[in-house]
Amino acid sequence: MPIESWERVFADLAALSTVIAYDRPGTGRSARADGTQTGVDITGDLRALVTTLEVRPPFVLVGHSLGGLFANLYARRFPAEVAGVVLVDSSHPSQIATSDTSGTPVARLLQAAFGVVDRIRRAKPSAEIGSLETTARQIEAAGPFPDIPLVVVTGTKSLPGWLVPRAEFDRHLACQRDLVTLSPQGRQVMAERSGHMVQITEPELVVEAVRDVLALARR
Repeated sequence: MPIESWERVFADLAALSTVIAYDRPGTGRSARADGTQTGVDITGDLRALVTTLEVRPPFVLVGHSLGGLFANLYARRFPAEVAGVVLVDSSHPSQIATSDTSGTPVARLLQAAFGVVDRIRRAKPSAEIGSLETTARQIEAAGPFPDIPLVVVTGTKSLPGWLVPRAEFDRHLACQRDLVTLSPQGRQVMAERSGHMVQITEPELVVEAVRDVLALARR
């Protein structure tokens, strides 16, 4: 999702701390990457960005959907630079990784959805989506997730059953619960009025989660 999907949380978050928001290559107004866009590539780009901006760690990372995969990997690759993480209806590596080349239903849905967007934009297929299985393997091979404050914000409303089967949504909820166990300090917040886009439908929950993680990290 582009930067604009976070507009309802920016002002409140900026009152708490410095906020860096950016469109990854191929998202929003950012140009597409020339090469691969695996999790290692994306987390490396983020690290280069904050270095260029001269913003010193540690950071609280906030990742939605696929962004949660990259926040997960960044915290494992550079644990000394991460003070806390907020995952907003984040993807789970096991929802992506599969030995079946056709992919899991979630992966197929993501590929189909981004394919529609790419056709509308008359753009090439997203390198990020094409690298998801590699990203999942990179997370598995990385070091452990650090013992830091972690909040998992989960949307409770499913898409229609013809689009996402109930069994797949139940698996998603189970994966959300598993994400909470990444850190001994993990906890879950259920967004009762939201589906996948919690930062749009219940922005106050996202702001509260970031506020709580910041407070714990500073403490």
